[in-house]
Amino acid sequence: MKTFILSFTLGLVLLFSANGQQGRIRLIASFKEKTDPSFNIVYSPAFCAAWTMLKEDIVKEDIKIKDNLSLVQYLNEVTYRPACAGHWVVQAGFTGKGIIDSIKNSMKLSFGKDFTDLDEFKNEDEAIICLACFNEDVSFNVPFETMEWNFISSGKNTAVSCFGVARSENTESEDPVRDQVKIYDYRNPDDFIAVIHCRDKEKEIILAKTGFRRSLSYMRDLIYDRIEQTYAENLAGQDELIIPRISLSAIKSYSELIDRRLVNKGFEDYFFVRAEHRVDFKMEESGASVKAGGTIVMKKGPVPRIYSFDKPFFVIVKEKNASVPDLLAWIVDDEFLVKTR
Repeated sequence: MKTFILSFTLGLVLLFSANGQQGRIRLIASFKEKTDPSFNIVYSPAFCAAWTMLKEDIVKEDIKIKDNLSLVQYLNEVTYRPACAGHWVVQAGFTGKGIIDSIKNSMKLSFGKDFTDLDEFKNEDEAIICLACFNEDVSFNVPFETMEWNFISSGKNTAVSCFGVARSENTESEDPVRDQVKIYDYRNPDDFIAVIHCRDKEKEIILAKTGFRRSLSYMRDLIYDRIEQTYAENLAGQDELIIPRISLSAIKSYSELIDRRLVNKGFEDYFFVRAEHRVDFKMEESGASVKAGGTIVMKKGPVPRIYSFDKPFFVIVKEKNASVPDLLAWIVDDEFLVKTR
């Protein structure tokens, strides 16, 4: 009897089948983005959904800026509109036409609360806001047991809080906790897939311990194919299932877009002031919760500049027409800066 011991490496795959980086997380909006598997990788379509509205509903053509950024290219190549509208708020429009209040009301209606931070743009009559936000809790049919285990990565062995199913000597009676788990294409202890069926029968959580090859999109398709092409196995009484708890918050600001002007006809006066993508995800013994958002804000008018000497700089004191200064200083760190506290 083989024993299934499941470890889940964040980013290799967490998939709901119904549909600036922090720490060691790489948050991506498109499968066309290059990914480094030495980092945790989190994909969410929220920013892509916001970009789709900017492209198709506001500008009504591919977004164009002066410099041909690869980010703009791959976002223009992908269109995403959520199919499951019940868990999304997806809106775009102009501040002068009440888009902020409309977004707030939709959030309260869909999610029971408003968690936007758009009020700073309320006095901007001609600003454009595109927001796509997803919020859902997914419950398992039966809560799993809590336990501890070690997670091994890059030669590091870390004790982590886990949940799952412990070994049992009782192999005769039905076990609703085990029954909600199916194992697919078990090859060895480091190569298999587990699927957890949820209370909402349209949802399932896929956990794959497969290693990373080629790209995130390749791994997604490979895991789907392995599930479709193999039969499901049940957890037997002596099998163990061990899944680390996950709690992550990631936010990415696409700084390369900020203050960039559009060159699309009729929108030449607009520039990006916010291009933000965020994900909050938790998974524990009772289920999982996902909150993801993509926000794009564009203002109309001149691009403001901030002249801040917040990095190493020169100071020169001199007579107007003199070539030799009275003082020339290169300030490289904070040793001689006056501290506030």
